[in-house]
Amino acid sequence: MIGHSIAGDEISLFATQYPDRVLKVIYLDAAYDHSNLEDLPFPDFPAATAKDSLSVQDLNNDLKRIRGFVFPEDELRHQYIFSAQNFRVGSVTPYSVSGAIVQGVRMQNYTAVKCPALAIYGQRNTAQQWFPSYTYMDPANQQRAANDFMPAWKIYYAAEINRFKSEKPDGIVKEIPGADHYVFLTSPGETERLIREFLD
Repeated sequence: MIGHSIAGDEISLFATQYPDRVLKVIYLDAAYDHSNLEDLPFPDFPAATAKDSLSVQDLNNDLKRIRGFVFPEDELRHQYIFSAQNFRVGSVTPYSVSGAIVQGVRMQNYTAVKCPALAIYGQRNTAQQWFPSYTYMDPANQQRAANDFMPAWKIYYAAEINRFKSEKPDGIVKEIPGADHYVFLTSPGETERLIREFLD
């Protein structure tokens, strides 16, 4: 099983409950305790304009500005509903579902994962690496990102890696310097190489 972000919670739970059905697990920037992630002092992201919400291309232009990269068009079309004129008119999944998922997360128990495990982390050491939208933030949010969020993030990040290593001593940890949370989009070659090495 391989999953990104909060899918790590599902991977750990599935591997724990059905150990005979899982050979290996791979966490793509997913081996975190998501239950307290919202406690970090995130800055406010620059707001999207009305135009940024129109078409697939407009959405990706805004994602490029905010995230520093674009999503595959198919992924956006699976997330949003577009009209015949290619304008976004809604979301496929109600926002209430996302809220329920976040409320239902629990700290992952890596000790209970008995199969081989690989955890790939996107290593971001500066506010600019963490927030490609940094240059578009107002000064107050730039300061919050650099002076409040980053010190808290570095403590959280180191603690989560150490917890994974402690609970899963036979697990493999790999960090990709400068990679975004979406490691498979910002560092696709390195992510694939690490996955193939682990699977081989």
